[in-house]
Amino acid sequence: MKDIIYFDFDGTLYDSDNLTNMFLKICQKYNVSLEEERKAEAVLFDERNLFDLDEIALFLKDKFSLPDDFLKEVESLYLIPNLYSDTIPALDLLVDSNKYEIIILTYGKISHQEKKINNCGILKYAEDIIITEGSKANVLKVDYKNGIFIDNNPYQIECFVNTEAKKVLRIRRNIDKYSKTDSKVVTKEYTDLVELVKKELL
Repeated sequence: MKDIIYFDFDGTLYDSDNLTNMFLKICQKYNVSLEEERKAEAVLFDERNLFDLDEIALFLKDKFSLPDDFLKEVESLYLIPNLYSDTIPALDLLVDSNKYEIIILTYGKISHQEKKINNCGILKYAEDIIITEGSKANVLKVDYKNGIFIDNNPYQIECFVNTEAKKVLRIRRNIDKYSKTDSKVVTKEYTDLVELVKKELL
């Protein structure tokens, strides 16, 4: 029986910060300031902090009477893979080892996450995609006791450790919103996904 690896998506496999930066450039092109974009996020985010690029874009289009081309340009962002350079090499190593079942476990607005995942080129690697709008540490389909969890978010790392997961590893990217935040639990950290796979999983 193969071990199961649960990969986080944003910040682990997918550079969502780059997606946001490209969106902000489109906003700038249409004379929507960073301040106005942030105000839109504040209006649309709920207590769960579920980011939805399409909702923000539609809100800004209506507020500033932007042309339809604005929405078309935002939609085209989903066609850009935005994977980190080490994502595919790391996944190839795991598939070639034939030791693991790979599952994507991601938190976020379902429609937004589906668009990113479906267009980034990793579907062929994953046995399943689990998108949750609630806690990633409380998903019925997830085998916490026997699973291996790889995530960039130190708070999620703590949650997985608290579930007494088989193994929890942190990918700590050099530049993302969590890169300067230490975890409160002890777990191995890597800045490169290929190195993580070679040293911990092969």
